Amino acid sequence: MSLLFAALLAVAAAPVPADPQRVVFPDSVSQGAMVIGKVPPGSEVRHAGRMLRVTGYGSVVFGVGRDAAGPLQVSVTRPDGSRQTLAIAVEARDWPVEKVSGVPPRTVSPPPEVAARIAREAAQVGAARRADDARADFAQPFQWPVAGRISGRFGNQRIYNGNPGSPHSGMDIAAPAGTPVKAPAAGVVTLAAPDFYITGGTLIIDHGHGISSNFLHLSGIDVKLGDRVEQGQVVARVGATGRATGPHLHWGMNWFDVRIDPLLVLERAKLAARSAVVTLDGPHLVLQGATGDPDRMQVLSDFALRLRRCLEQRGVALATTMVNQPVIVLSEGGQELELVMPDRLGAYAFWPGRKPGEAMLYTIIRGKTQSSVQELAQSYFEGPPCPTAG
Repeated sequence: MSLLFAALLAVAAAPVPADPQRVVFPDSVSQGAMVIGKVPPGSEVRHAGRMLRVTGYGSVVFGVGRDAAGPLQVSVTRPDGSRQTLAIAVEARDWPVEKVSGVPPRTVSPPPEVAARIAREAAQVGAARRADDARADFAQPFQWPVAGRISGRFGNQRIYNGNPGSPHSGMDIAAPAGTPVKAPAAGVVTLAAPDFYITGGTLIIDHGHGISSNFLHLSGIDVKLGDRVEQGQVVARVGATGRATGPHLHWGMNWFDVRIDPLLVLERAKLAARSAVVTLDGPHLVLQGATGDPDRMQVLSDFALRLRRCLEQRGVALATTMVNQPVIVLSEGGQELELVMPDRLGAYAFWPGRKPGEAMLYTIIRGKTQSSVQELAQSYFEGPPCPTAG
């Protein structure tokens, strides 16, 4: 059976590399969104008066404020000097009014003698949010830090004890005091303060490129300044410290000083969950079309086996993954490359580190296995042809 289907494998056309000049951003975004775009690696990208970091894969990220109005301007200068300016529409949202009663009066109208303390603590928070590390932990699909009812939503106008306050800067999740708080994504601790006047126990985790998470009203903090934390690691405990009416977790997110909505970030994680996420470590072949059809799976398996044998003779160890989804996310070191796979038998070759951001697509149809293996090995992985036999 293997030899039969081996004889039916081929490359339908010459390999098609990803367009190295392509710039991809959404046409429209919501107020409060975290926006991830793709540009040619090595590009210069400007938005809102700031030069954005670009990952080795060409990913960039920025935040859209609660009251942002479009169009947003993003300017891209490619490595070859060509320029492109994008105008991104902004979808407005309705912001209901939330009345919060029973808040400690001293936190609603702080006495004058604590003004200096509040200003000092606010300055510490601002300094933590200015971090601009090259780490791309923000590219992970974010997870809920605690389970519970959403008791307060991002952006809603707040009225505390009858007094108008600022719009809510994050979302509140009701949970019992002492509930473990888990890091929604990996990052580095840039602030760990046990007793701020307004926010109580306060923790900030930086996810890279200006994206950070803040957790407020904590009863305990289990990490310290400078610690590296991984997704799902327990970092703190739910509490009711500072301006709080009861135990809950306030989870806020920022792009530098721009507040963004954690719920929208979690929605992006839902989309990613519908795709295959392939973690890369060395040369990798992703095969699309493993639908459960034994014949199609046999074609893919035979192709992968022959290519692995070819590359092993050159000292290259190739990992393979089979997927059914039409969209896959390749992830290396927290950085992502999203690829759209054809709705047929196909293969993506990817060599992380050596060829960051570059992928080569093959469409596999009935034909000759050996010639397709030779072509892929030579044109993408480079080197002499594979042996004719075997």
